[in-house]
Amino acid sequence: MGKRCGIALMAVLLALCLAPSAQGMGAAYLARVRTEFSLRQRPDDGARRVRQARVGDALEVLEYGAEWSKVRLEKKVGYARTRFLWMFRLEDSSRYPVPGAPERLGAARMTLAADAAVDGYRGNSLQPDDRVAVARMEGGQAVVPMMRSFALLPPGAFELAEYVPWDEAQPGDLVGGATTFYNQYTGGKLGANRQENIALASARVSAIVLKPGETFSFNAVTGPYRRSNGYKMAPSIGGDGSSEGGGVCQVSTTLLQAVLGVPARITQWELHQQSGVRYAPAGLDAAVGAYSDFEFTNILPYALRLEALPQNGALSVWLYRADAE
Repeated sequence: MGKRCGIALMAVLLALCLAPSAQGMGAAYLARVRTEFSLRQRPDDGARRVRQARVGDALEVLEYGAEWSKVRLEKKVGYARTRFLWMFRLEDSSRYPVPGAPERLGAARMTLAADAAVDGYRGNSLQPDDRVAVARMEGGQAVVPMMRSFALLPPGAFELAEYVPWDEAQPGDLVGGATTFYNQYTGGKLGANRQENIALASARVSAIVLKPGETFSFNAVTGPYRRSNGYKMAPSIGGDGSSEGGGVCQVSTTLLQAVLGVPARITQWELHQQSGVRYAPAGLDAAVGAYSDFEFTNILPYALRLEALPQNGALSVWLYRADAE
């Protein structure tokens, strides 16, 4: 569980190339200011100051660039160093990629047992029929995001199903997904409780079908995070380090990463803390609890079905075009 994050947060990874221009078409992104700076008239540190940006200010990103972005802050338009911005949210995700979001190719269904691990994490023993999100393929191996790094699945151990582009999808097609990981060591002595909380929240998310224009609230669907609602005491971020429902933020975080790959408008989103969480890229976690929620609106032209599956520590969230009514 995570309380409302502090304002000074780690920036989203910004390794993307220049996004398409949004000039004359409204904002490409909404974002927040992660460190105080002066808006400049031109993309130059020596250019005339337009106005001062304060930590936590909300602004519109009109043109995104690796070094400089053109932004609008309270009707003032100028340039900001892109590294000063964080929590990019899309106004229209059918037109622009999300800065810092992981690559996404499809879902690998395991046909053979295989171990997956990265430095500093003991890894997971994946079993046949487990499914994990794949970023890309390299020499027959599936590259799987894991703990801010990448694990490799050996050739012959899986079958790959690529995501169907959202604007070509037919009812039942898989249009997106994401996977985060945990194992028997995650959570220490309360690790089993954490796993049960993840399984309970996942089951509740998997019951959801969102019609076009409908908004999903993670807290409304999975909360309240109390013993009376089935949750157990488990490690959490914030407070004294444990709370009832500890671990459900891994479900909301995995859902966030899946949602970033399809047309959706994020309406509520908070990070945990400056350093983020180990199982997600910096700036791409979603804290939920008494002080925060993760909400998004389906802006697809069809209904979206959610599925959350914790399989041998591989927590995957899959997004499907819902069957026609």
